[in-house]
Parts: sequence; structure tokens; C-alpha cells
Amino acid sequence: MSIISSIYDYLKTCQFLKTLDDVATIVYVDYSKNDETTTYTINVTPCNPVMKTYVTGDTVNQFLFTISSVEAYGDNVDLNTANIKFYEDFSKWIRENNKNGILPIMDDDKTPNKIKCLTDGYMLDNAADGTTARYVIQMQLIYDQEN
Repeated sequence: MSIISSIYDYLKTCQFLKTLDDVATIVYVDYSKNDETTTYTINVTPCNPVMKTYVTGDTVNQFLFTISSVEAYGDNVDLNTANIKFYEDFSKWIRENNKNGILPIMDDDKTPNKIKCLTDGYMLDNAADGTTARYVIQMQLIYDQEN
């Protein structure tokens, strides 16, 4: 299983992802529809994955990614506050999962150590008509890789 697939499966368990008719909202990987609100996208962020190498050849690695969403947006303070609240709740969910050892399931040669939010959620841009905005949060998965 790829690392991004592990993250995808993990994130689908988040109770804060908005649902439509009690069905999990769409989570894309490296794809988004700019006009489709309440969808989430996992995007890979370039980085040097190896953080530490042991004499045995085993490594401590990182996988950087962002989660973004397209949300309804406008001059309504309550609406925009709710968009940010999702990312606050999501960050808390990530922290609690780390504390309880609930991490992505990875291949046998990879052991997850922690997953964390590197930033708060923030608005990246908004549509020209001002009705939707893209919000993003930067994330990091740290894992051990056997040689």
C-alpha cells in the first residue's frame, strides 16, 4: 500500500469530515473540483523524506502533505468561522489520535510514529465570484522505514 493510500484510509475515519446524506464526503488525492464545495483533497508536498539514517540502513522518514477543502464562503462571519472551526476540530482529532496511538496503517516495512498538523487551517484563495474559498492545512507523517 502506498503512503498516500494509508493517509487516505486514515482520514476517511475522521468524524469531522462533512457528510452528505450520512455518506462520507468525497476525499480526492491530488485532484479537486474548484466549484464543488465540501470536498477534501490530499496533496503531496515535495520534501526530502529521509530525516535520519541508522547504521543498519533503517531510516526515520517524513511524508509531507496538505489537506484542502473548497467551502462555501462570503461576507457571512458565521459561515467563514465555521470553515475555520472544522480545521480546529480536525487538528484536535489528529492530536488525540497521536496521544492514543491511532495512526495510519502502513506496509510491514514502515512503522508510523506520529502524524501532525504543521499549520492551522487557513484560507488559501477564493473564487472570483466570492462564493467559495479553498482552505488548507499542512501536515506531516513521521515513520520508521526498515532497510
